[in-house]
Amino acid sequence: MKKTILAVFLTLAFVFGLGLRGRYDDWTNGEYITDDTIDDDSIDWSDCTFADFDYETNHKMWHSDGSGDVTEITLGANGTFLESNGASAAPAFRTLASTDIDAAGVSLLGTATLSVTGTGQTTIYTVPAGKRCILDHIKIVAGATASPTAIVRFGIQGTTNDFVGDYTMTNLAAQYDCVIIMPVPNTTPVKTKSYAAAAVIEADVTTADGDGGTDNAVYVFGTLY
Repeated sequence: MKKTILAVFLTLAFVFGLGLRGRYDDWTNGEYITDDTIDDDSIDWSDCTFADFDYETNHKMWHSDGSGDVTEITLGANGTFLESNGASAAPAFRTLASTDIDAAGVSLLGTATLSVTGTGQTTIYTVPAGKRCILDHIKIVAGATASPTAIVRFGIQGTTNDFVGDYTMTNLAAQYDCVIIMPVPNTTPVKTKSYAAAAVIEADVTTADGDGGTDNAVYVFGTLY
């Protein structure tokens, strides 16, 4: 009798053990859980929202990498934007470059600071690689000190007058006065230049204003193509 009871007990234990083993296998053989993953069969994804993803810290961005794993995108500095690097690379933040400007229109290409207290050249813009540049006009805004007797010309380094020749800054008579410098339209079309990549555009002070400003702001406008 005891042997019969023991046999029955062992049989039940064996069968029950197989059942547990089968259930365990259901959870570990890929139906539900494997290393570091949870299969779709075990989660009702319709009940999940972004609020369910708790990463503990604020202001994070995430994307799936080349292996399909969710990973963080490092946030860029203030003023940068997120740029796609194609389907096979992670996106990244960067600053806006002059080469990003739409070539179809006239845009602000660059800025510089111009001192007119002495003669000489100041670089105001360099044409980016892979582009050509047609200058449209240049604006100069007077700094803290008026500079009405300075004479300035503009053009490519080494020539400095192929955009415009000598201009007297008569109207830079007070702080924030602004002058616009450009070739004057005429019945005969005005000739200007298309500057190649890496060309350095300069402001050349040919006559100094000894009492003039050292912080005049220069804004260069033109078209890149």
